Amino acid sequence: MALSSLGEDPTASRIQAVQCAIGAMEIPDGARDEAVKAAVIAASVKLAASDQRMSPIDRAFDQAEEALRSAQQQHTGSYWNAAVLRVRGSFIGWLRAEVSRATGEIQLSEFLSEGDPDDTPDDEREVRDRETEGIHSCSRLIDELAAAGVRIVDLNGELRGGIDCNAATHVTDADETVARDFTP
Repeated sequence: MALSSLGEDPTASRIQAVQCAIGAMEIPDGARDEAVKAAVIAASVKLAASDQRMSPIDRAFDQAEEALRSAQQQHTGSYWNAAVLRVRGSFIGWLRAEVSRATGEIQLSEFLSEGDPDDTPDDEREVRDRETEGIHSCSRLIDELAAAGVRIVDLNGELRGGIDCNAATHVTDADETVARDFTP
């Protein structure tokens, strides 16, 4: 049973740690499957606990990035969709940086590019449409950030959310591994 079957997306280091822990144990023949099941259960408990400690803001970004990865894997190959997915990825990165350093409101319109002076009006409109669609494809992320209290001014000029970004806490614990808490 693979760790990815838990419904989670554990990091490669966690998978490696569990494999090392199982490999280092002296397990009698026939008991290895039980050890793997125990490791999977321990990993799922650990991942669920770390997810509960994660702030709603961090969780929203993680879910948005996972949705983007899934969309990229299911991408059909059209130029427009590929371009929108690139914008979506850039927007998520830009928004994460804005949330981490913002002291007031985040203006989503600041993400929109100024345009190239050599672009034709049609080129400018296409870029603006692509950027706008990329932002709108992240509406769930924007909704979750606003619900967590991040003050966001959307593309229509409406304020969403209610507290300053720096009032939100970000809990991360990247150094913890499943192997440390694994007990056979």
